Amino acid sequence: MVVLAYMLWVQVRPYENTEAASVSWKKGGTPWIVAVTVYDSDGSLLTGVNVDVDNLSGGEGSYTVSGGTAVVGPMGEPEFLGLIVNGVRVVDRPFAYELGAPNVSKGLIVEVRLRD
Repeated sequence: MVVLAYMLWVQVRPYENTEAASVSWKKGGTPWIVAVTVYDSDGSLLTGVNVDVDNLSGGEGSYTVSGGTAVVGPMGEPEFLGLIVNGVRVVDRPFAYELGAPNVSKGLIVEVRLRD
């Protein structure tokens, strides 16, 4: 039972830590829009970063502008299956559709801190 609960938590928790980045998110902003802010390892905002949000229809993408934020969307479906930053998958939530989380229908604010 504990193992099952942990496996569920891993899919719905509001953060992900990988070798490439530390990522967190929360509901907010504009419905159906994902606002992704990207920082380098020192906390400086980055411009020109390619950000792709994955969902069942393939997702949407954008680039960060001054202020380090990319506005992605409007998204066609509510599920947030993953996040790819400069071609590297930093969030993988393959069961987001079935579990209903993470979800972009009420907007999603994402912060990405890239690692060296």
